[in-house]
Amino acid sequence: MTRTPGTGARRSRAPVLLLSALALAALLASLGWGAVSVRPDQILGVVLERAGVDAGIEFTAQQRAVLWNIRLPRALLSALVGAALAAAGVALQAAFRNQLADPALLGVSGAATLGVVLAYAFGLVTTLGRWALPAAACLAALVGALWLLRYAARHAGSDRLTLILAGVALQLFLGGVATLLVNAVRRPGMPDASFLTLGGLTVVFWRDVGLAAVVVALVAALLVRRAPVMNILLLDDGTARTLGVDVARQRALLAGLAAVATGTVVAYGGSVAFVGLVVPFLLRRLLGDDHRVLVPAALLAGAVLVTLADALARNLFSPMEIPLGVLLTVVGGPLFFWLVGRGRTVGRW
Repeated sequence: MTRTPGTGARRSRAPVLLLSALALAALLASLGWGAVSVRPDQILGVVLERAGVDAGIEFTAQQRAVLWNIRLPRALLSALVGAALAAAGVALQAAFRNQLADPALLGVSGAATLGVVLAYAFGLVTTLGRWALPAAACLAALVGALWLLRYAARHAGSDRLTLILAGVALQLFLGGVATLLVNAVRRPGMPDASFLTLGGLTVVFWRDVGLAAVVVALVAALLVRRAPVMNILLLDDGTARTLGVDVARQRALLAGLAAVATGTVVAYGGSVAFVGLVVPFLLRRLLGDDHRVLVPAALLAGAVLVTLADALARNLFSPMEIPLGVLLTVVGGPLFFWLVGRGRTVGRW
């Protein structure tokens, strides 16, 4: 069958365009839904006004204040959290050749959480400012990722479930240490243990959004460039080396990028589990394993998932707010159990 030139490119762009539209719709829904209702045209009017353009769209001072100071930074950060964690899941799954890999299930989120607590405990936030949070979280997450790589190298012949069990144990251990430190060492501004372990976006500043956007964009660009290599890593190590890929170096790079993305968003949103498992799983079923499509699609789909989940967390039982991680665990937990059982049945992970 003759294929028209450009057909493959158009097919690869189609899911990205669709997910982009869904991401915009999710953002508008999150911005407009709440005790103070804001229509899409009013959202546009507020944004244009802040840019110095009078569009003639009427809105109240309350709507302006709620939208610009509270909802917009929170909705943007929730999108960045979802994009970062989904992309980190794709990178870790390629690095370890394991579809159960997720930043929380492998302990990377737990390491980042401990880094946040240590930044508060040693007074780094007071002396250096809030940028110390992502710096400490990323450093701790990188250490956790390095440990995982060494563990995987030492137990290369083991069942791939062994890596997940080690990661879950690491996540629980580090979460316990972080909780102990939070209760033993109180510092100004230090969040409580439930926020750190269950995640949430209750306090968001514009400077947090700006820093997270820069880091996530850089990681996303690097992962998109590494997409062909990630496709090769799905093969066995011998074949990958024959094709000229330095397997150990590429795995370390992918794990490092996943750690930086995870640490950045955990610093501001706490440990949110299963985004890196749910999003890649669904996209692989719909789009296949080609990372040239999977990586950008995961960035957008992760943004959609967490933006909507955060909107639900704010409004489902208003005025009480549900921790963001609780909603996503309700979705991701059953999927994890199913994947474990499926992997056992078909003999693969």
